[in-house]
Amino acid sequence: MMLPTGYLAGYVFTEHPDGGNLRTHQAVYFGCDTVTCAGNATGGFYGYRILVTRSVLYSDIESHPDCIAVFDIPEDNRFLNYLNQLQSTGLYDICLHTP
Repeated sequence: MMLPTGYLAGYVFTEHPDGGNLRTHQAVYFGCDTVTCAGNATGGFYGYRILVTRSVLYSDIESHPDCIAVFDIPEDNRFLNYLNQLQSTGLYDICLHTP
């Protein structure tokens, strides 16, 4: 793994998507569960520019009401908008979890 500026060691943050909801993700990435725009981040992974490999569920086939997935409610694009904001930074690898 390449490490910036000659560091000999580093951390790799990965996120497991199961059981999360959008407000939890916003809190972890933007510093507060009510922040919906990355530009308003008060902390979190985005606020402190901490690189993360972000795993997402395409669809929650078990229908857990608290889990968030990309395609669960196609007319509700809040989660996809959140992912697009993360992707636009170039800081995050976003991949499907258990396709």
